[in-house]
Amino acid sequence: MRKFVQMKDAHRSLYTIMDETELLLDNLEANSSLIAKNISRLTGVLKIHLTNEDKFLYPAMKDTVDSKLKKLATQYEIEMGKLGPEFLSFKDKYNTTSRVMSHSDTAKSEIKRMFKKVRVRMDKEDHELYPLAESVMK
Repeated sequence: MRKFVQMKDAHRSLYTIMDETELLLDNLEANSSLIAKNISRLTGVLKIHLTNEDKFLYPAMKDTVDSKLKKLATQYEIEMGKLGPEFLSFKDKYNTTSRVMSHSDTAKSEIKRMFKKVRVRMDKEDHELYPLAESVMK
C-alpha cells in the first residue's frame, strides 16, 4: 500500500534529521540556530507522520478480523499518547536559537535522550507493527 511507503519514507527523513542534529551538538553555541531549525523540521515531519498513523493505520488495523493486529493498534496508540506530549514539551523547549542557548547546560543530553525515545519507537514500528500490518492489510 502507498501509505506504508509514505510512513517508511517519513521514518527515513526523521532518522536523517536526528542524525544531522546530533552531529551539530558538539558545538552547541555555533550550531544552535541549525539545531533549532532541525527540531522544527523534525516536528513537522513527525506531525504529518502521526496524522497518517492516526487517520489511516490504526483505524484500518482495528477494522481487521485479526485480533493480534487490533490489540497492537491499541497498544501503539496508548504508547504514542504518552510520548506525544513529552515530545511537544521538548519541541517547545528547543525550537528556537534562544531556547537552545538558554538550556545549553542540558540541551545535548536532553536532545539525545528524546531522539533515542523516538528511534526506539520507530524501530518498533519498522520491525513489529508495519510488517504485521502489511501482511494482514494487503
